[in-house]
Amino acid sequence: MYFHIIVACVLIMGTVQIVTLFKAILYARFLYPFLYKPRFLQGTTFPTVHLFVPCKGRSERLEQVIEAFATQDYPSSYRVTFVTESDEDGAVPLLREAAQRYSHLRHRVAGLAKTCGQKNHNLLVAMDDDHESEVFAFADADVLTESNWLRSLLQPLTLGPRYVTTGLPSGRISDNTYAQGIEAAYTTFQARYVMAITALWGGTFAIWRETLEKIDGTSTWSSTVVDDIALYERIEIFNQKASSQDQLLVYPMPDLPADIPTRMPSISNLVNWFTRQILFMRYHRRLVWQVAVLGNLIQATLIVMGPMLLLFGSSEVALRAGWICVFFYLYVVLTNIAQALIRRSSDFFNWTWIKGCMVGDLIAAVCLVRSVYARDLRWAGIRYTFDRRGHVAQVFHPSKTSADAAAVVSSSQATKH
Repeated sequence: MYFHIIVACVLIMGTVQIVTLFKAILYARFLYPFLYKPRFLQGTTFPTVHLFVPCKGRSERLEQVIEAFATQDYPSSYRVTFVTESDEDGAVPLLREAAQRYSHLRHRVAGLAKTCGQKNHNLLVAMDDDHESEVFAFADADVLTESNWLRSLLQPLTLGPRYVTTGLPSGRISDNTYAQGIEAAYTTFQARYVMAITALWGGTFAIWRETLEKIDGTSTWSSTVVDDIALYERIEIFNQKASSQDQLLVYPMPDLPADIPTRMPSISNLVNWFTRQILFMRYHRRLVWQVAVLGNLIQATLIVMGPMLLLFGSSEVALRAGWICVFFYLYVVLTNIAQALIRRSSDFFNWTWIKGCMVGDLIAAVCLVRSVYARDLRWAGIRYTFDRRGHVAQVFHPSKTSADAAAVVSSSQATKH
């Protein structure tokens, strides 16, 4: 009986792996370059844009990032706003100096978040005084762009307000360590699903301001901890009610000219980071999270069972089941390695990439189990708790004077204002 269960699990999990990979490769290598992109290039009138970049801390290449965003070759007018949590952030001196050199660049201080994620709060504060820009674009402060990045990101939006574009979380391996190899594998895994279901990635995306208002996006951000998953949920809800001619079209862009390096210092940091990514799903896409937990635990169990059955199995059936599990593991590894096909540069022959693909699924299982028992979410030193609807209930900021939280405000209290 257990042999048939193992075979069924292998077939189901193997099918999920190959279907999602096939859909991502189909999109990245065929549909996007030969069908969608030629259509996008038909648009010639570029809208005015306001680019928002939340920033925390001073990275080694922040100066390059600021310069790249400030000197985009964009055919219409655009503005850039970098926003920090406080004026004591290490990035502030660079941002203020850049604001003096470029009239279209500014720096804003958002203050502490009280009812939502700090990133969401930063974006909401930065957006609150712009009622003129036609398009809002968003990017993380670790995305180093080329001069035609903004033009490329906005090209599809020239076809109208139905279009939404996004980049892909595909980190370039910057150091030959296990942590960064697995990080690169995980970011490409995320990119794989972004393209397979045409979802959003918060590191880079653009949307018409009127569309953002239509789907009530900013209101959603004011009570949630993450920007992209919450916004994509609003897009799905809108599309369910809209006619086929009015539905929003989200297009990931595999060739967006940007560089995102891996930067994970250790496996423990990697586990904390990926657990947080999973928790975003737990609080905003609960059914998807439940399926992911169950599916990955089944997959990890099959991988571990293979050598156990071969070493300790006492029957021919056990040995056959063991070999099936071993071959399933090799199949998963090859599928993970093949994700290099959807990256801007191939990592097929990079040993760090291969090592990351070999153990990534097992470490992901650890992160998924941790997400089941997590009682809060920690991001950039801030701790968040949630109510049953997945909305932020409390925000605990690290205090500079004591171990107590500097700001704790429940979302239920905020609704009274």
